[in-house]
Amino acid sequence: MNLEAFVMPRSKYRAEEKLDFITKFQQEDLSIEKFISKYSVSVSRPTFSHWLDCYTRDGLDGLKESKKWQHYSTELKQQVVIDYLSGKGSFRSIANKYGLRSKRQVEVWVSKYNGIEKLTATPSRKPGPDNDTENHV
Repeated sequence: MNLEAFVMPRSKYRAEEKLDFITKFQQEDLSIEKFISKYSVSVSRPTFSHWLDCYTRDGLDGLKESKKWQHYSTELKQQVVIDYLSGKGSFRSIANKYGLRSKRQVEVWVSKYNGIEKLTATPSRKPGPDNDTENHV
């Protein structure tokens, strides 16, 4: 039995649907808030902005849900934190600069750094039903 068929997607919209919304948005002269309201898009402004960033950076692939575990080196994490703490950008712009899927990743790394917790490379492990891969650092 294929258990993947029973896994609920994290996003309400498929990548192609997100692309349709983005294409319409780019053709309209509306703010994100007005566009979301006009087309009854059931996401927040930050989520829609995230879609735009991902699409700009990675095209249609950026709108698809990630199905693989991403590993980050200690050096990359440290460089991301240094850039943020040096004022080289916001969480969002730093995430985009380094090709991270979410600004939340930068927030977590900076928080760990500021909490005097050692930044280490992402351990190699396979995601499973008991492993929370979404927020792993």
